[in-house]
Amino acid sequence: MSNKRDYYEVLGIDKGADEADIKKAFKKKAMKHHPDRNKSDPQAENKFKEINEAYEILSNPRTKQQYDQFGTADPMGGGSGQGFQDVSDIFSEIFGDMGDMFGGGQRQQRQKGKNIQYQKAITLEQAFAGCSVDINIPATKVCPHCRGQGVVTIQQGFIAMQQTCPSCQGSGQIRDPNGKDRKLTVKIPKGVSTGDRIRVNGEGYSSAGGHKGDLFVSVEVKPHHLFEREDSNLICEVPVDIVAASLGATIDVPTLDGRVQLKIPSETQNGRLFRLRGKGMPSLRTRDSSGDLICKICVETPVRLNVEQKNLLQQLGESMRASGVHKNTPKMKNWVNSIKSFFSD
Repeated sequence: MSNKRDYYEVLGIDKGADEADIKKAFKKKAMKHHPDRNKSDPQAENKFKEINEAYEILSNPRTKQQYDQFGTADPMGGGSGQGFQDVSDIFSEIFGDMGDMFGGGQRQQRQKGKNIQYQKAITLEQAFAGCSVDINIPATKVCPHCRGQGVVTIQQGFIAMQQTCPSCQGSGQIRDPNGKDRKLTVKIPKGVSTGDRIRVNGEGYSSAGGHKGDLFVSVEVKPHHLFEREDSNLICEVPVDIVAASLGATIDVPTLDGRVQLKIPSETQNGRLFRLRGKGMPSLRTRDSSGDLICKICVETPVRLNVEQKNLLQQLGESMRASGVHKNTPKMKNWVNSIKSFFSD
């Protein structure tokens, strides 16, 4: 053993240490020098291998006796010839009651099953009023390859590494062809937005110990042909003809709970906003509170005029010019003055 450190020194114990002391020392050293906890230390892996090797020898009464007598556990040195214990078995033996030391998991019997993620698209009307949606959950069973953990341990020499289970892609479950699909009705509260998640406790996958995870329903609210949504407010573009915009009018505008009347004052300009309070989306987090409906006026230029209509507009234009340049079009007047000032500078 001239090229190896003394195994008792590696674990930090004396030769009189009993089985409990050896196990305790190994646990302490393994936690301290595990490569996952010392990624910046290039020697961590070698230290960890050395600790595992020392424990393999000293935890076995036969190899320990041989090591104490001959200074080696090599079968060629006169020992019993018993092979070393697998490192994964060592960790199962030492850390089994602690769960996954480096993954933060619990014991399999107590571990909660994986959650189910489900996406559901609903209409804006459904988001406004609230609704119930039916969800079909395929029958599954615990993945036998990873025993419901979603990960498998790969042994590379003395190092145990975890990777996503290839059989279940990390869900811990596989399709059960002999099982019965579950159908759930999930209530979607009014006021939800795209990206909101509804949690249903205990409707996820089961762990190997029988404890279920949760079901998460992610909501997607479909675009609407009339309304654009901004938080709890709704925006609606309202087309108005030039007569109504010029003289004023009372028009019907849509809301998600019926029609309402909107009074358009005379001389209303294109792009003007009118706010109907409380006619937007219900607030998901504030009870009995709703956003507003914002009506954006779009003054529409008439198209496909007949001869009579064109003549009337000609007469209107002549009348406006006769009353004074830009008297009836103040924005045009300001724009013309700005142009003159721009070119005179």
